[in-house]
Amino acid sequence: MCCAVTFKIGCNQTDGLQAIDVSADIQVEETPIEVLQGKHKKLYNMLLKAFAERVKTTIEEQLKVIITASTPLLKTK
Repeated sequence: MCCAVTFKIGCNQTDGLQAIDVSADIQVEETPIEVLQGKHKKLYNMLLKAFAERVKTTIEEQLKVIITASTPLLKTK
C-alpha cells in the first residue's frame, strides 16, 4: 500500500500556522484476501479473484474516507 498525504502550511494573524489544502492519495498494490473458513470457501475465493480489482478499489475508497475524516485532527495540531 502506498499513501501520500499532501498539505500546505499557511499563516495568518488570528490563527497562526495552519495546515491547509490537506489531501491524501491511497494506492493499494495488491489485496491478499483469502476466505479461511466457511461452507463454500472455494467458491468465495473464486469470487474474490474474479472481483479483485473492485475489492481493491473499494478498500482504497474507504481508506480515503477514513483519512479525510482524520485531516481535521492534522489541521488542529
